[in-house]
Amino acid sequence: MKKKKAIITLLVAILSIALIILVCIYFLDNTGKVNQGNFRINDAVLESYITVEETQEDNVTELSNIVMNITQENKLSLLIANNSNISSMYIDNISTTAPEKLGELKIKQEGKEDSIDCFNKEGKYDLNVQEKDEQYFVELKIINNNCLQNVNVPSETKVIKYDGTILDLLNRKIEEFKFSITFNLNIVEESGKLNTCKISLDMPEDTLITNGASVTRLDNANLLFTVK
Repeated sequence: MKKKKAIITLLVAILSIALIILVCIYFLDNTGKVNQGNFRINDAVLESYITVEETQEDNVTELSNIVMNITQENKLSLLIANNSNISSMYIDNISTTAPEKLGELKIKQEGKEDSIDCFNKEGKYDLNVQEKDEQYFVELKIINNNCLQNVNVPSETKVIKYDGTILDLLNRKIEEFKFSITFNLNIVEESGKLNTCKISLDMPEDTLITNGASVTRLDNANLLFTVK
């Protein structure tokens, strides 16, 4: 009887210790909850807008005869605290949903000829980095190129604005162009240390179609670096 009680007591003690360890791990593990390393994102702004390309060769007298290709563009601008010298910055581990109106969905930087397909999960895209106000400044575009092709406005149209309001003129819904994307922003220090921030974006905002464009300042609390 005493032996049985001793075994039960031992089991209870083991389970109690295991429970305490699990609770400590859960509450003390700050992975993904606190910014680590030498970098932090001080400002992040996402802009969404529309660009229009006229494709007809001859001049037209009626607005409804204008043939257009529509591209939906999004620009992410990041200011990153410059607390250490870096050797490179790049994005990888891209995952995205497809908008209903899908053209060629890609990521690129202004002034660079190369781009990366947003559905290329194994791909890596090197970023050009500038210095601004003693911080690292990075801009990249997420482009749904030619998501509408060879379209015309209605025959009764009197005025066309080449911005997001043209989608309403074309009787399109903003939901047709919405998509989500996540990717890792990676900063490699000169020492070789890798700093990674997972970025998740939903775009474009509803105001694209009502106001012509949208500008959103992202919550920095959701943009945290981990060190690998």
